Amino acid sequence: MPGPTSIRHIPAMHLATTTAAFALAAWLAAADWASAAESDTTKPQAFLGTWEGVEIGREAAGKSRITFEGDSVHFQGADPAEWYKGTFSTVAQADQNQLVAKISECGFPQFVGKSSFFIYKVENGKLTLVGHKPGDLNPPKNFEGDATSRTFVFTKVAAR
Repeated sequence: MPGPTSIRHIPAMHLATTTAAFALAAWLAAADWASAAESDTTKPQAFLGTWEGVEIGREAAGKSRITFEGDSVHFQGADPAEWYKGTFSTVAQADQNQLVAKISECGFPQFVGKSSFFIYKVENGKLTLVGHKPGDLNPPKNFEGDATSRTFVFTKVAAR
């Protein structure tokens, strides 16, 4: 895997909110929960591939990209300093579709080894992810999100 990219200064408040994305994800900080969820996970074929989209409320910041391959996920935010690599699993028997991303590499060392929890939906060719920052063990309650969540809407990139 490539090494970390250079990181420019990101204000503390933005850092706290931007880390929720991986966050793509993102999305197993609680080892007991992860072990229990492991037997109920699936890898939906609809996830596989590369997706490009925007963060709701921050569209002017630019496009973000997320790639799912096997059980790996790579997120590149609109800000080049915001990137994450890790593994993901989905929880099929949750009240809502949940995605959990465990961070193995990122531009923010304090989040390596932590997990992000998301809710997701795939509708009309769009992947919507709503999640909290790494280390928060609770996924958002709904797709409207809350004061600490981030929402991304992605469209699948055509294979070349």
